[in-house]
Amino acid sequence: MTSTSARRRSVSAAALLALALAASGLTPIPANAAAPDSTASTATLGMALFGFDAEVANAHGHRIVTLPDGSQASVP
Repeated sequence: MTSTSARRRSVSAAALLALALAASGLTPIPANAAAPDSTASTATLGMALFGFDAEVANAHGHRIVTLPDGSQASVP
């Protein structure tokens, strides 16, 4: 059987450790804490065509033509 003073030291040490952890910020995060919203900083853009590489088109048997509205197209 432990003495009363040994029990007090044990409880005192545990309380001191808990206080030190709380003061240092090493407390556990609650399981029900909200996860950060990862969609808040992401943006989704559609695909945009900026032009054709004539050498690549030619190597694949295509040619680049300019349409009446000024845009270009790849034609086999």
